[in-house]
Formats: sequence, C-alpha cells, structure tokens
Amino acid sequence: MKRVKGFTLVELAVVVAVSAIILWLGYNSFKEWKESSSIENDVQRIYSEIQKERLKAFTQKKKVEITCSDKRLRIKETDLDSGKVSFSEIALNNPFEITNSYKKIKINEKGLFSLTGKIEVKGTYRSSPEFDCIVISRNRIRMEKCK
Repeated sequence: MKRVKGFTLVELAVVVAVSAIILWLGYNSFKEWKESSSIENDVQRIYSEIQKERLKAFTQKKKVEITCSDKRLRIKETDLDSGKVSFSEIALNNPFEITNSYKKIKINEKGLFSLTGKIEVKGTYRSSPEFDCIVISRNRIRMEKCK
C-alpha cells in the first residue's frame, strides 16, 4: 500500500488553535498600546497648546481662558488693548476634564496661571500610558502620571 504524505486533521486543528491564541494575545496588546498612545498624544497636544497660549498671553498682552469638555479643548483669548475676544477649539481623541472647582484654567497677561489645577483623562482605561494628565501650578506646567 502506498503511504500518502501530509498532515492529519488533528495536527491541523492544533496549529489553528495555537495560531488563534497567539493572534488573540497580540490583538489585546495592540489595543492597549493604541489606547496608551492615543492618551499620550492628547496630553502632549494639550500641553503644547497651553504653552503656546501662555507665550502668546505674555508677548501679545492677552488674557486666556481654557476650558475642557469631553473631547474638546476650548480657548478664549481677550486682547487687553482692543478688547477683542477670539475663540478656538481643538478636537481630542479622548475625553478630558479640568479638576479645579471652576472647571477652567486662566492665564494672565504676564503668562502666569491665575487658576490652577489638573487636566486629566476622564474615566478609566486598561492601558498604562507614561503620562495621563497635566498639572498646572501658578508658574509651572508639567505632564504627569495621575492614575
């Protein structure tokens, strides 16, 4: 009788099962990495935007008010010379909130923060990003790990 070379059904089933387990583990790791990366990216965007507004307040003599609601960062600039008010808005990938009692951050014409607090990710998440909030004191701003 002639022997047929190939794989048995059991061998193929084992290979498929092992492949499925490896793919499942990889998918979960990818999801956590993507979530972590998204949070870090948003924190960096908020941080750089606040620094930009702080510099603008100092150099152009403006008062700036920053609010954050869900996935939006709203900026209100008031020119002290002309009284002109302008608004801008930045879309974020994750919901953030300001944790002081006024729910806003204010920057005076000297570039100092008159209302301080934290801007942090709202809710819970499974990943562990390097930093997930921005801490603002009177004259300093920094990215930190809050949760």
